[in-house]
Amino acid sequence: MLIIGLAAQAPRRRQPLNSNVRRLNMLFAMVEDGMVRVLPDHASAKRAFEGIDVENRVVVFYSEDGTLLVPQFLRANKRKWFGLVAENGEYELVAAPDGAPEYDTFEVAINEAEGVEPNPHFKSAFEIRAYVEGQKSAR
Repeated sequence: MLIIGLAAQAPRRRQPLNSNVRRLNMLFAMVEDGMVRVLPDHASAKRAFEGIDVENRVVVFYSEDGTLLVPQFLRANKRKWFGLVAENGEYELVAAPDGAPEYDTFEVAINEAEGVEPNPHFKSAFEIRAYVEGQKSAR
């Protein structure tokens, strides 16, 4: 009897995701060579960029809504003679919603971008800019 009762229940339908609500939690890495790299998450950013490059601002990160993400070092980069790095430190990316004077805003950084590395989401800096503006207005 219990089995019959379970069979009679209708399966739940998944609700379609609204593109205005859906968040991918991706990051935008602005690299000093002028390219934008789209990363799926924080872990990917940490794998892709060493602590020394992050510390020296070879790369600057922004969240998908354009918020600056600054590094907070959990373990500092270890240096040897003449400033050479012996061991890369460990860092986390922390939101700086009010920005920081030593970093460009997202708008400045994306306008200065020379290109976007191939990724499954965006083909141009224009598309990234439009996406970020949409995320800001969805807040």
